[in-house]
Amino acid sequence: MISLPSLIERAARLNPNGAASHYEGREQSWSELAKRVARLAGGLGTFPIEEGDRIAILSLNSDRYYEALFVIPWGGYCVVPMNTRWALPENEYAVMDSGTRVLLFDDAFAEQAHSLLNNCDQLLAVVYMGDGDCPDWATDYEKLVDENAPASVSSR
Repeated sequence: MISLPSLIERAARLNPNGAASHYEGREQSWSELAKRVARLAGGLGTFPIEEGDRIAILSLNSDRYYEALFVIPWGGYCVVPMNTRWALPENEYAVMDSGTRVLLFDDAFAEQAHSLLNNCDQLLAVVYMGDGDCPDWATDYEKLVDENAPASVSSR
C-alpha cells in the first residue's frame, strides 16, 4: 500500500541527494527530509497521544508545513489542516469538533494558538514551527527534531 511515509522512504532510497524542498534559503535533500520527519515523529511520540489521534496544522505554507504533512501520518496520526482565513471562534470549533490533541503553528498564528490552548480542553500541546523565538507556553518544533530519536513508520 502506498502511503505518504512510504513515498519519502522511497525517494530517500532512490534519490538521497535530490532536492526535496527549498524555502527561504533552507534546502533539504530527500535523505535529510526523511531523517527530520522520523525524528520529529519521535518527538510527537513523547506527547500522551495515540495512533489515530488528530494533529492540526495552523500555518502558512513553508518547508516545515511540508514536513508536517509527512510527519503526522508517519506516526499514525490524522492530519487536520486548519483554515488560515478563519477567525478564532471558527478555528476553536474545528479543533473541538475534530478532537485535535496537538496543534502545530507558525508565527502568523501564535496569538490564535495560545487562545486555542487555553480554550480547548482536549488540546494537550501546541508546537511552534515558526522562525522566531518559541513562546514559553509552546513546544519548540526544532527541539523536537534535534532532541528525539527517529521513530519507525507506523504500521497503520
